[in-house]
Amino acid sequence: MNKKNYVKLNNNNRHLSLGNLFRILKEEANNKNFTIQSEIFCILFNIDNISDTTVNNYCTGVRAINSKYKSIYVQWRNKYEKDETIFHDIVLNIIATIDSQVIFKTRDNYAKSIIEINNNQKFNKVCLRLYNISKNDLEVSKDFSSQLKRLLDSKNLYKFFIEILFFVILDKKQPVFIEDKFMDTLDDFLYSSEVSSDDAIDFVTVQLKGGLWSIRGVHELAKHENPYACFEMGSLELYGQVAGYPRYQEAYNFFKIAASKNHPNAIWALGHLYYNGFIGTKSREDMKKAFRYFNRARHLNCISAINSIGTIYKYGNVPFIRKDLKKAKKLFEFASSKNYVYAINNLGIMYEDEGNYKKAFDTFKLSASQGESWALNKLGQMYREGIGTRKNIKKAFESYNKATEATIYSICFWSKYNLAHYFYENGIPEINITKDIDYSITLLEECINHNIFIAYEDLIYIFFEKYINTGDTNYLNKAKEYAHLYTLKDECDSNTIDRINQKLSKIKEIEDKKIIF
Repeated sequence: MNKKNYVKLNNNNRHLSLGNLFRILKEEANNKNFTIQSEIFCILFNIDNISDTTVNNYCTGVRAINSKYKSIYVQWRNKYEKDETIFHDIVLNIIATIDSQVIFKTRDNYAKSIIEINNNQKFNKVCLRLYNISKNDLEVSKDFSSQLKRLLDSKNLYKFFIEILFFVILDKKQPVFIEDKFMDTLDDFLYSSEVSSDDAIDFVTVQLKGGLWSIRGVHELAKHENPYACFEMGSLELYGQVAGYPRYQEAYNFFKIAASKNHPNAIWALGHLYYNGFIGTKSREDMKKAFRYFNRARHLNCISAINSIGTIYKYGNVPFIRKDLKKAKKLFEFASSKNYVYAINNLGIMYEDEGNYKKAFDTFKLSASQGESWALNKLGQMYREGIGTRKNIKKAFESYNKATEATIYSICFWSKYNLAHYFYENGIPEINITKDIDYSITLLEECINHNIFIAYEDLIYIFFEKYINTGDTNYLNKAKEYAHLYTLKDECDSNTIDRINQKLSKIKEIEDKKIIF
């Protein structure tokens, strides 16, 4: 096996890394000659000794940090959520290493020693330098950077340093030079050891030569039944990126080939097609097929399948599967622990159904932090209505806006409706949102094109008001057109129709009186 050629991570300010953490600690130490990397390493991981060579490899980036050491921090992160004191001695010992003059008078008193930690000038300088590096690292999210800034501004250096440790040890990816990109990309596509690595190599080769959207090359591989290429083509067909509209039978055919070679996500996708009625009629037999595919994918460690099975237990809508909310919740919790955003959303909905709105809010916030559009829209609603959190119109507006930044295939179009209806139709001066009817119309028309039928009502009212204010019959015709289109929809609501008819009656009354504008 060829050794990966990692980028050095201890000699620049572009990477928030373990190596650069060690470098800064050494540079800020009172006595640099006695600040030894191996000693710092032993303090951070609470071990007695480690070879200098190993530490050098980890810190420079020559070698990715061993999973044995990562597992220590995985356990500590779980414990830290319940007990913030577990890093107390580590932080104290790190400060003592870089500041030989410090004497902690309150070491045995956690609350008081935290004050000493947060006021240590040497430690403050280390944290400030780490924060400045975080702003240059492309792998540091805006949310994490903002979190670091808040902790720094509030002088909470203890928590700041711990969050840095979690990132550099657990979250920071190990960049490789371009000649190793092939093997690095290959790792991402080996979904299951049961799928041929030769097929993965062929697929990755096509991607690296033609770019990630080399559909022609992927299609050629799919013709030869390469499972990765077949899964990719099936996904493209499912989202309408080949013909311009979804072709479910073509997607099914591609997924079927990939599934025959034990591609976990392709097996799940077949269940997804049956479960949602894209293939078949959602008959009892079709739903049983969906469950069998989900269960098969689940045994290949497919997280999507675990989430889907949780959905089935939640609703009990598959023959022979009884509704079981406890099982559903357990499955959602497991999939959420793997950072699967749709499972996180489902878990949040269950908390909401239970009336635990604070926990629901926190759960949706976790999904929203990853840019998931539906969760961001939900968060906006909760901020706007003050559910599970304090009412905050500005944050509601920000959440709705972030939700609209998702791709066309993942966007929650309700966010556009909410922006139009609650913000731009009338404006909100207190947060500097100016009334913008034309932009509202643009957003609402996008919504009706994506089956948000309540937007028809807003459009009817907007054009009716424009007619009342200007006398321009073009606006009147627009209002009537949208009223007619809405009544043609199977999903139209009788109460809404009554309100619309009242508006139309008012229009007729105005016309009969021949009001001059």
